[in-house]
Amino acid sequence: KIAFGCTTPENTTFVKKFLAGSAAGGLGSLAGNPFDVLKTRMMASEGAGQPSIMGTAKDLLKNQGIGGFYRGIDSNIARAMVLNGTKMACYDQAKGYVVEFTGLPK
Repeated sequence: KIAFGCTTPENTTFVKKFLAGSAAGGLGSLAGNPFDVLKTRMMASEGAGQPSIMGTAKDLLKNQGIGGFYRGIDSNIARAMVLNGTKMACYDQAKGYVVEFTGLPK
């Protein structure tokens, strides 16, 4: 939130909270997508024995290059941005209302 200029509750709008959550979700997807691709490939593999994560990663890198780890990244980032932006903004807004109307500590 600080990167978006949200230093006090008075200047922190719902939109800024949503944007901060969206940015966090997008960055998280960039970091997590390779593992999601590996998990999906391992679950979809057929044949004798269980595939290893290292074997699956080596095969993916050999056949598709580094881009193979980022297949489907566009829809994954869009999903994470909407999900995290909504969760962060709604949670923070609701928390503010609860604190304001009940007098409970933050």
